[in-house]
Amino acid sequence: MKMREGPGQNNKVVFFVPSSEYLLVCEELSSPATFENKPGNWRRVRYKNHYGYMFDGFITKSDGNLILNDSTWTVAELPDVRQIIDTTQNTIDTMALAMLKQDSIEAYNATLITDSVPAIDSVAIEPVSMDTLSVDSAKNAAIADSLLAIHVADSIKMAEAMAPPPEYLFAVETYNYCGEIAHLDPGIRWYGIYYDDEFKVYRNKRIELQIIRSKYALGSGLEFDVKSENGVSPHFMIGTKAKLDTNLEIKFDYNYFDKKPQSLYPGQQVSIYSTQNIHDIYNFNLFATGTVTDVGQCPEMENYRLKLTGEMNDSLSVQDLSEHISYYGECGMPKIYWFGDLNQDLYPDFILASQGKEQTSFTLFVSDTRKNGQLVRKAGEWSYSKCD
Repeated sequence: MKMREGPGQNNKVVFFVPSSEYLLVCEELSSPATFENKPGNWRRVRYKNHYGYMFDGFITKSDGNLILNDSTWTVAELPDVRQIIDTTQNTIDTMALAMLKQDSIEAYNATLITDSVPAIDSVAIEPVSMDTLSVDSAKNAAIADSLLAIHVADSIKMAEAMAPPPEYLFAVETYNYCGEIAHLDPGIRWYGIYYDDEFKVYRNKRIELQIIRSKYALGSGLEFDVKSENGVSPHFMIGTKAKLDTNLEIKFDYNYFDKKPQSLYPGQQVSIYSTQNIHDIYNFNLFATGTVTDVGQCPEMENYRLKLTGEMNDSLSVQDLSEHISYYGECGMPKIYWFGDLNQDLYPDFILASQGKEQTSFTLFVSDTRKNGQLVRKAGEWSYSKCD
């Protein structure tokens, strides 16, 4: 969730707060706002050593009674807006939480007994009033609640690290499509990435996926039109059980990708950006290696490879993407179709397109910060060919 420099969506993002984390929220309300039909207010917040403003419509008050000396701040907890995508992750969450709760309670009880019971021969036993016992018990209960809340937050982090990343379905609008449609589930969330001509940016919008039998068939089998609802013409479509940010703004001109080198010859490279064409540590570089043995409309090449380099998890990595591309197109060099930060982790995601006389294929790569040495993972593929 984004923490901004000031109260308002137009202010600079200063930090990203992970879901299910604890933060301090100022009781004083700033500007009112509504996002995704949720009314709320911008509030001053503090997360660890980071200060800024966040929309409180996606923030819930913590059930734990944490002890804080700051009287002007209250404790809140971010809900998991990304949602748990399957029953496996639910099981992991439950097991990790139960184990950590039990461990934290046992460890606390052991510590409490050890610390509070001195050696009998080293002290004189004095009468203790019931008032003193009551105060000490309240303090101990408050400390226990605090420890438990910290362990609960840690268990959520552990469960997220163990859980698989979100799965995506990827498609472009296709007419007279004669391929497999069983995997295209219209019941999950579908998003269309489209170009906003007025503001000159790419945006993300919730759409309804339509799979309609084609009125006029071009072949002998079943053919379908795979598209968004009327009035929306997306550049491509993504289906997922997770929730994507519909406030996405990627500042590239409509013909920006036509101006870039669409295909890379051996020795060429191109920078891939997240949201706009600026130098940033989160950028990737896509480059090609191999040997050109003869020239022509389609050059003859040997050992052609597409590779990606970038800095992630405090290390510079190089990843070979070649094995993840199932079809290279007529000239053996996939084209750069689009890039931008879809999953809002600051790193760019991108799409490669390979076109031939009989087939066109698209491959979606999304950034993945979970593994050292791996910058992206193959998250989706869409292919169509001429119908028989």
